[in-house]
Amino acid sequence: MEPILSVKQAQDIDVYFIACEKNTLALMEKAGEALFLKIQAQFPNLNTSFLILAGNGGNGGDAFVLARHLFEHHYQNVIVYQPISTHQSNENQINQQRFLGKIIHSLDQIQSSYDVMVDGLFGIGLNRLLTQEWIQRISFLNQIKAYKIAIDIPSGIHGDHGNAMGAYLFCDICYAIQFKKTGHFLNDGIDSYQQIETVDIGEKNLFEDVIYLKNEQDYGDFFKKRLHNTNKGSYGKCAFISGSKTLPGAALLSSLAYAALKIGTGYATLCIPSSLYEIYALHHPELTYVLFADGNGNLSYDEEKLKSILHYEVITIGMGLGVSKEIYQTIQYLLTHYEHTLIIDADGLNTLSQFGVEILKEKKCKVILTPHLKEFSRLSAQPMERVKTESILLAKQFVKDYDVLLILKSAVSLIAFQNEMYINTAGTPALAKAGSGDVLSGILSGIVSIYGYHANSALMATYLLGKAGEKAAQQLSEYSVTATDVIACIPMIIQELQKDAH
Repeated sequence: MEPILSVKQAQDIDVYFIACEKNTLALMEKAGEALFLKIQAQFPNLNTSFLILAGNGGNGGDAFVLARHLFEHHYQNVIVYQPISTHQSNENQINQQRFLGKIIHSLDQIQSSYDVMVDGLFGIGLNRLLTQEWIQRISFLNQIKAYKIAIDIPSGIHGDHGNAMGAYLFCDICYAIQFKKTGHFLNDGIDSYQQIETVDIGEKNLFEDVIYLKNEQDYGDFFKKRLHNTNKGSYGKCAFISGSKTLPGAALLSSLAYAALKIGTGYATLCIPSSLYEIYALHHPELTYVLFADGNGNLSYDEEKLKSILHYEVITIGMGLGVSKEIYQTIQYLLTHYEHTLIIDADGLNTLSQFGVEILKEKKCKVILTPHLKEFSRLSAQPMERVKTESILLAKQFVKDYDVLLILKSAVSLIAFQNEMYINTAGTPALAKAGSGDVLSGILSGIVSIYGYHANSALMATYLLGKAGEKAAQQLSEYSVTATDVIACIPMIIQELQKDAH
């Protein structure tokens, strides 16, 4: 696992190591030299043409150190572009003076193409909206044909929340200095580069309260070899309270996802309005059914049927149910009478938002919530704009207030549980389609029924959905993938994980 830092954490670490060096230029020198070694290995031809974009702060100082090393190692075509400014840092100015190559200050002097363009305009310290002049400047630079490299973070991306501050400079690869930052993955940040790597400059993480990103190899040993002396009762039971006359497909997708886990839980039960039984009957003979009281195709509160599933290891509620007092009453009953793991998704979340989240504080069971950003906005009673800029802070506070495990879904997934926080980056735009959330609910239910209630189960579920989506997109294109296609790829991902583990 690797730590993902906030801007302040990264800056505080810089301050600490600068103090240790007793030289404010030393860290900039290390960063620029480390970048040079990366780029030299990638572009050894001394005739490679470079356009280095240098801002007037620390990021620009790194860029000047890089340019100097390129120049001193006899690269023949190194040009630095630095916009004229009255606010140039001392370190930046010193490194500008040390560079003996060509510096230009006007966009008119820039050619239409270079072999490599390196972005050192703004770093992680950018915390204001860009002026119209800067937006036009970045738009111009985006049109240049070159292999584009960003120093630390693409210019224009906020280092914490990842939103574009008016515009951003897209790059082929981003070299994060020592640590990746949260802004690399949230909102626009995840789309601002094609590839990201860290550049080691010898710093160490000084903080415990960080988000962690699991590496691919960390997932390999999750699915253990099953013992021979087991039976279906050894692998738990999952119940899905889902479906309505207007949204019947959600329930089936959820259980299909679970059924597709070839090493999944021993039992999968659909709890549906009784009038919908014929829609689901015999689609998948592996499934069992509990038929709830029915009000015109919508699930009604049914205490007798709820009692019949209280022994299940996992109950998942919400997919395709609609929002009603009956659903709220059902959730409330489960919170106060059920003693295992309750997963609340989709209309279960919308029901809580409409009728009150405070019932989450009075519960016997463990609870997992799986909102996307808009659902979380409603749950937390926070405007969407704040959710997008302060998702990490709000997620931590919500988990603390309601003692739940939270999976906050967007282009990446944030998993918050007690004092832990993780990020999952596996996935594809192909998953931005109806049904993906239902598939996640099925995967999550199956995993929790076998491996239990903890952050690793949530991480594995989001990772598995993401990788299955990627696999389906490779086969069918990002435009054509459906939730059913994703389900079909789940066994392949599990096989790959088991193979890697051995």
